[in-house]
Amino acid sequence: MSPQNAYERLKASLAEVSGDRVVLSFDEKSFTNSTGLAVLMDPLLPLKDDKQITLVHPKDHFRRVFEITGMARDFGVEASVPA
Repeated sequence: MSPQNAYERLKASLAEVSGDRVVLSFDEKSFTNSTGLAVLMDPLLPLKDDKQITLVHPKDHFRRVFEITGMARDFGVEASVPA
């Protein structure tokens, strides 16, 4: 899937969220780059004041990238889905 398609799919999915919580699971992914981070950050940042956003199941690589980029401060990063 191209970054543009991924961005559009994520943006469309987030527009359909009716609750106050968004959980994104990274359990099947093993790598991301700057394009992948941009695909995540652009549609998520505007939501962070209105919704609780949690990134779950990040492998060590993702967790470190989230810490370095500051995403770990903007969103919750958890080993499992919070209750």
